[in-house]
Amino acid sequence: MQESRSFFQQGESCTLLEPGEMIIYRTDKSYLFGFSGAMRQFIFDIP
Repeated sequence: MQESRSFFQQGESCTLLEPGEMIIYRTDKSYLFGFSGAMRQFIFDIP
């Protein structure tokens, strides 16, 4: 995350993220991102 606070939910787990934090997650499982306002993030797809 570069700007905005957010949450990430996958399965039963929910994680709160602050600007400057990073998360690694599985893209073969459903997930949900939510943001507290305007946001900016970087996404890297690693095979």
